[in-house]
Amino acid sequence: MNKEDIEALREAIKTNTYFLPSDDLMEEILMHSSEGSARKNTAIVDTGDVDSNLYIICSGTARVAYFDGTKEVTFGFGQKGALYLSVSSFMTGTPAHFMLVACTKCTYLKMSRHNFEVLLANNHEFSRLIVMACLHQLYCIEVKQQVYAGSPKKGVSMITNKSDIEKWREFQIKRPDIVGVVSSKVIASCLGIIPSHLSNLRHDIIQEERSRSQKNDQETS
Repeated sequence: MNKEDIEALREAIKTNTYFLPSDDLMEEILMHSSEGSARKNTAIVDTGDVDSNLYIICSGTARVAYFDGTKEVTFGFGQKGALYLSVSSFMTGTPAHFMLVACTKCTYLKMSRHNFEVLLANNHEFSRLIVMACLHQLYCIEVKQQVYAGSPKKGVSMITNKSDIEKWREFQIKRPDIVGVVSSKVIASCLGIIPSHLSNLRHDIIQEERSRSQKNDQETS
């Protein structure tokens, strides 16, 4: 990686963790990691793999997904600067339940568990980065509940609070970087709906906006 790529990754890590690594820490991370790449729609970490490595996305878009017994569900998305680690493999040495899949061609840094633990034990700044990454993940889980399920303040079950069309509109607002980059099938699996239903929602919104525009034109003419 050249100097410009490293600086861009450093800023991207800040976006994903609210923590800006120093130049020295970036150098340590690079020294303790190897570079890799994945083609579109291929697994970086697959369900059933025992993989205790830390991954940092350098380019492209990836998603975290799992099988619920009948279908594949997308839990969330990650782009440049996102950190991923299979907690089950790291903590207990058991196969991963979640998989990390490249939605587009991706490049990444891969740090072994050994190197991860060495940095964790000897580099305070790296430890702070990992803590902030964990806190950011908890924040993202909460935001996802707000976006896809709604606010509990209304006294309604969070599972059924928001309509599917509201979920889609919120997704467009919160993740414009994902819309148009990944397939409708993947977005639908994240929203908890089937792809054909998402297609219908998109069509309904276009028709609604077209009708509103025509009405405004008539009122001003």
